[in-house]
Amino acid sequence: MCNNWFLYVVIVCVLSSCNFLGQKEEGRSSPEQMAERQTEMMMETLDLTDEQIQEVTRINAQFAKEMTDVRKNAKGNREQMRASMVELVNRKNEALKKVLTADQFKVYEETEQNRRQKGMRGEQRRNREER
Repeated sequence: MCNNWFLYVVIVCVLSSCNFLGQKEEGRSSPEQMAERQTEMMMETLDLTDEQIQEVTRINAQFAKEMTDVRKNAKGNREQMRASMVELVNRKNEALKKVLTADQFKVYEETEQNRRQKGMRGEQRRNREER
């Protein structure tokens, strides 16, 4: 009986840890999901033409994949990741400038700035909670 109880506890612990580890991976979107979400947000805010939608979809997919690769390759080095991300965002913006009108790009920049500011507030909140 005691042996069965021990086996039961071990199985529950293993299954629980597998479930916990699996949730962390599920929390991250795939590059395709990120690109799709970005494109949808841009379609809503920028009134894109059909041709622009095709190009923006391609650009978002390309840079979502590259961003995922940067995260994987940084291996915990936040400064390296930050520098790579800045360079990546600059390249993406240059590609988008070629597709969007000046007015659309201005709205896009404002939207991204607002999104980053909201993210920073979340980062500041997490830093306070850690203290």
